[in-house]
Parts: sequence; C-alpha cells; structure tokens
Amino acid sequence: MKYSAGDCLTFNLGKNGFLAGFLSSVDRGQYEISLTDYKCSTPPTEDHFKECKVFSIKFELGETSVSALDIMNLDPSQVDNLPGTEKVCHIDLPGLIAASEFMQINYSPGAILEFFNNGMAIRNGSILDADPLAVSIGTKCLIPLAEFISNIPPANHFPTLKLYTESQGELHYWQIYGSSNDPVFLVIHWGKLGETGQFKEILDKNVDEVKKIYETEIAEKKKEDYSEKQDHAQMILQFPTSDDWGDTADLEFRNEISDYLDKYLFWTGNGSTTGGDIGSGTVNIFLETVAPEIAVQTIVQALADKKVEHRFLIALENYPAANELSDGEGAVKVLYPPDFSGEFFY
Repeated sequence: MKYSAGDCLTFNLGKNGFLAGFLSSVDRGQYEISLTDYKCSTPPTEDHFKECKVFSIKFELGETSVSALDIMNLDPSQVDNLPGTEKVCHIDLPGLIAASEFMQINYSPGAILEFFNNGMAIRNGSILDADPLAVSIGTKCLIPLAEFISNIPPANHFPTLKLYTESQGELHYWQIYGSSNDPVFLVIHWGKLGETGQFKEILDKNVDEVKKIYETEIAEKKKEDYSEKQDHAQMILQFPTSDDWGDTADLEFRNEISDYLDKYLFWTGNGSTTGGDIGSGTVNIFLETVAPEIAVQTIVQALADKKVEHRFLIALENYPAANELSDGEGAVKVLYPPDFSGEFFY
C-alpha cells in the first residue's frame, strides 16, 4: 500500500477539478476514505485539512448520539497504480476512528465525483437517501475532521491476544488483554473452551512493568504449544422482524443482543460478534467462533438467561455441501433448533 491511515489525499478529476479525502484506515485491506467538503479547480493545501468537514453519519439511539465517518472503500491496487491521487499531508492518529457505511467504489474520477455529488446532495437536502433504513436511524451530515481526531481514544499497547491448545481431545484457551493508558492494568484469562475459566488481574504497576509482564506471559504460553487460531467458523444468529425493513426498535435490539453475546463468547474463549444487518424480514447478528457446536450451547443459554422470547435460528456458514457438483463454496447449515426444516435466508 502506498498510503497509510492518517494521510490526507487529493483526487485529480481532470476538467472537474479536485476533491479531498481523509484516509482513516487500511486495516481491512482497503483504503477507507471519507471525502471532505472540498471541490475546487485547484488542489487543497494542508491548511484545508485543519478546518475541513468530512462526510459523516450521526446516529440517534435513544438518548445516545454517535457519529461515524461515512466511508468510501477503494482498492489499493487501483489507487496505487493510477495517477490522479496525491498525498497532501499526514495526521497522526492516536487510535481507531469510528466509521460506517463502507461504500465500495471502483477507482475512477467519474465514480468518485458521483459519490461526492450524491453525498453532498443528500446532506444539503436536495435529494433523499435511497436507503429507508439509513434515513430512519442515521443522518448524513458534515462534521469537522478536527472533532473526530480530538475524540479518538489513545492507542492501547496491550491489545487482546487469544491463544489455544488441545489437550486430551479438548480445546483450552488462554487470553490476555489490558490498557497502557490510565488506569494501567492487565488481565489474564484461561480455561476450557466454552467455560468461563479463571482469571487474574495485574494492577498498581507502571507501563514499563506491565509491558514486560505482557511480553513474558505471551512468550511462556507459546513455549507451552499455545498458538493463535487462524481460521474461525462464521455463524449467523437470526431473529424475525415484524416487517421487511425493521425499525429503530429492531436496531436497538440487535445492538443490545450483539454486545451481550460478545461478552459471553469472550468469557468462554469462543469468539466474538462481528457485525449485523437488518432487512428482508430479519435481524442478523454475525459471529465468528472456534467451536460452533459449543457456541450454540453458549448462545442458547445466554439468551435464556436474558429471557429473550423472540424466535431465533443459529446457522453455520460455508458448511461443506453434500452435492458433489457444488462449486465448493459450501452451504448454510442451521444448527439450532436441531429439528429445523426448510431454507435459511439472509
């Protein structure tokens, strides 16, 4: 990749002038860029990015208001190898910056200009957003880039690491996480996969002491044949909605259940929730797990503990298809309820 997170870019559109964009992340193998409110016959200067506003979305969830960048995804292989994009300056990011939407754009001056024009038209009210759900739960707006930068949490030098080993036919997990910011702490958590296990906390030490413990503990577990899991099973938890699009209550329910289950999966060493969507009559929560069968037991028990009365399905993606003529992509297999019959759609 030619560019990195924090780079401020200009796009040369030929006779249509110049646009500007802020590169917020490259973590998912794409350039994730929020355009600014700039369109001019000359390229932007560094001063523009000190005062510019960027494409954003504001979500109102009850009494909570959350803002995120409205992201345009560009393929690095297209951007790096074609003229028209230049780096103007760089802003050091202390941590991750909130983003949403992630519209995939084929890199061309016409496609980027169309994205800009449509985005500005929605923001000034001259056209309506084509997505009814986005209109009901989020407002597309322009927010100062400086506001986003000032609200980024500082980077954490003790990120979560999850290691696994097999003993007597059973998987065991060991995970470590903490914070290098005030208050400085470290948590080490281990056990049999699917069970809450044990944990210990390391407190009242300075950053350098905790860093040494963090690195030493990881090195010791790797000597004991603990290693990271490269492949995780992809699963879907699905609830029906009362209509095709769902509403804000469905969105709040999805977010609540997703956060709730994420904690359950983490504390049993068996994965995490990775996102979700609403539409076509369903609320879907996506998960990745180490052991799907154990995850099903955890999810069912967690929803029972929370007294969730909604009907739900739990499905496994990319299940090997029985048909020898299949393209190898696999199928979706419903794991819960065990007596499910019919087709699964999402």
